[in-house]
Amino acid sequence: VTGVTLSSTSADIIFATISCTAGEAIRLRVTAKIPFILNSGSFPQVTFTLSNVTGGADLDSSFHWDKDMGGSGMTGISTLQTELIVTTAGTTIQFKVRGIASDAGVAGPMWGGILVSYCTLLVEVIKT
Repeated sequence: VTGVTLSSTSADIIFATISCTAGEAIRLRVTAKIPFILNSGSFPQVTFTLSNVTGGADLDSSFHWDKDMGGSGMTGISTLQTELIVTTAGTTIQFKVRGIASDAGVAGPMWGGILVSYCTLLVEVIKT
């Protein structure tokens, strides 16, 4: 991710696809970390949602709110996480994170040396 603009329109930020081939149940832990910065404005807020695209379900979400901080804007790191079990062999699942903000901002690499980081989406397979 090289920087996704956050606005009043929900935008996809990162996604991952996993294909399950084992015949046994597979337990997954999905973790997303999204550094973000919002421009200063009246009550800037941002929401990030982790979803299972294949199943059509939202798995976790975060809401960050702060009133105008004297023109300094708002920065933070949103962390989303969920665990789920896949039982059908050959199942392909796609996860994605989308973001929506009340004021313009950026998700991804931060400018000004505040948060030099990237959006990540980690899918772990856990032994059951």
